[in-house]
Amino acid sequence: MTQGIYLNVSRRNDDLPQLIEEYSEQFNLSKADTVAEILRAYPKLIAYKQKVDPTSFCFI
Repeated sequence: MTQGIYLNVSRRNDDLPQLIEEYSEQFNLSKADTVAEILRAYPKLIAYKQKVDPTSFCFI
């Protein structure tokens, strides 16, 4: 069974579709795969940031 996810982008984040497009071309991935890669990398990025600067806080 195929599942679909739709992103609703607010006006203040209206640059996201273009960023996803650019990263898709850079990574040579589909837009869906690009978003998945970014989401998978996010925890690693936060862990690295906290390791480098333990006083930093992550607000989601």
